[in-house]
Amino acid sequence: MYKRLQEYNTSLQQYNSRLQADLQAANATLQRLEKEKSAIVENLSTLRGHYASLQEQLTSSRVGLLVKADCLKHVFLLVFLLNLLKKYGSLAVFYSSFLFAFDCTLAQTSHEVRGKVSN
Repeated sequence: MYKRLQEYNTSLQQYNSRLQADLQAANATLQRLEKEKSAIVENLSTLRGHYASLQEQLTSSRVGLLVKADCLKHVFLLVFLLNLLKKYGSLAVFYSSFLFAFDCTLAQTSHEVRGKVSN
């Protein structure tokens, strides 16, 4: 009977050793997963920062493009107006031709630009 108790005790010790090894492996896995989770959270935070920066750059680019497009439009208008002035020779005829051709005033044009830039 003593021998059986020793065998049973040995069996329990082996089982306990296996459980401890499994527990240590599970703890190591949890620690590794926590490190990976921290790295992922850090990467996500960095990506959010990059996203915000890119959004700001995109907005800035759009505003810059609107301003450049508006400046280019004004240059084309000035060239057109100079050609009209050469053609008609009179400022009054030139201005009325301009209003007829574009159906707007310079004040409306500049107001549109201010509206685009503020958006």
